[in-house]
Amino acid sequence: MICLARALLGSPPIMLMDEPTSAMDIQTEKDVITRLKVAAKEKTLVVVTHRTSLLELVDRVIVLDQGKVVADGPKAEVMRPVETRKRQPGSSTPAMETKP
Repeated sequence: MICLARALLGSPPIMLMDEPTSAMDIQTEKDVITRLKVAAKEKTLVVVTHRTSLLELVDRVIVLDQGKVVADGPKAEVMRPVETRKRQPGSSTPAMETKP
């Protein structure tokens, strides 16, 4: 939490955050996301995360699997296979297609 506060106070042009909300409860995470939306305007924000809630901060998503890029593109395009798979009965983990 201290590193997050320092990044926001320092106002750097680029922010790299690795699982910035991993130790937070849902309400605190929502508050942090709201503040990051404001703080990240006109800046580059790179977020490494497993939490899909943080995707509202980004425009582009890059998905890695065992160190290889398996999906890369605008958030809506990359997440489309995930949403389609979620609606199918009996589905679990979404399959991401590799772009040619």
